[in-house]
Amino acid sequence: MTTIVIAAILCAICTLYLIIPIAAKNRYSAHGLMVALPLLSLSLYLLLGSPGLPSAAALFEKDELRIQARSIVKGELKMMEALSKDPENVDLMLALGSIRIAGDRSEDAIGILKHAHDLDPDNEDVKLQLGAAYFVSGLYEMEDNRRAQALEDFRAALKIAPANAPYKKDLKNIIETLK
Repeated sequence: MTTIVIAAILCAICTLYLIIPIAAKNRYSAHGLMVALPLLSLSLYLLLGSPGLPSAAALFEKDELRIQARSIVKGELKMMEALSKDPENVDLMLALGSIRIAGDRSEDAIGILKHAHDLDPDNEDVKLQLGAAYFVSGLYEMEDNRRAQALEDFRAALKIAPANAPYKKDLKNIIETLK
């Protein structure tokens, strides 16, 4: 914030220094320049940014991430609405569980995917995603130094995961390390 204040003060000083001689001869040109020079300086500052602050382009990138996040939330809400109309739809549960795993909400995903597994215990996709949810949950438990809960989650993931799950070997290694 101090960078902006310093830039504004310097801009005002430069503007006055340049405007005073012009104001003596042509008053209307001076008024136009008093508005145009600070706007030009501000636009250059926003375009180029500064070492401490990002440029305006970087701010638009953050807005794009917010737009993507809102889109994901809207999609999740639509899936939840559809699931409320058809609570036995395993495919919707699978999609919703996948979104929640990707959104770092593995505990929510486990609940939904468990229900989907109860409805269709032979569905390999549900088993794969449920195993992944347990795996991610176990990783979060490890970060929080809750080894017993993490080990329980990893074992649940190993038990539910299909034989061809790509993370199965890593699970076995982690479980052996935690024992």
